Amino acid sequence: MILSSISSWLYSWLRSIVVIRVYVVLVGVRSSQIVSCSGGLRWQVLEKVDKELNKGNERSALSVVKDVQGKLDGLRCFGAACLVPQRLYTLDELKLNGIETSFLLSPVDTTLGAIERNLQIPALIAGLSAWKVFEFIPTQVFYFSLGLLFLWTLDAVSYNGGISGLVLC
Repeated sequence: MILSSISSWLYSWLRSIVVIRVYVVLVGVRSSQIVSCSGGLRWQVLEKVDKELNKGNERSALSVVKDVQGKLDGLRCFGAACLVPQRLYTLDELKLNGIETSFLLSPVDTTLGAIERNLQIPALIAGLSAWKVFEFIPTQVFYFSLGLLFLWTLDAVSYNGGISGLVLC
């Protein structure tokens, strides 16, 4: 993909720079003479690479370019650039450079957490009043609260708090 975009850019750039300028100077001259005046091998290689890329054969296009890479009229700069390796920074280096690492993380929504905390006290008061009104014995209160805590933990672990979020909203 990158090769085809580089090749098409290089092809169009060479066509616009070399052929048009040489053709303007040499008005009335055949196109084969224009090609020979402006580096015929390079132009032919680019056309061959373009044909191979249009066919979808990137490997043969790359081999064509590599065959003429060392020649005098070949593509001298193709593949000559050095790749810079990716560097992973530690948290200490980021802090030293003044980069706040919390901005690199996804945003955190604390609205549901605040609503849950604000509803815990009324839920505790409602549980105490239900205990007195319905005259539950302590073992019934224990098993009921144990069941609610189990369901709350199951929701938090399995559904990432989705059910409690639906209940609160």
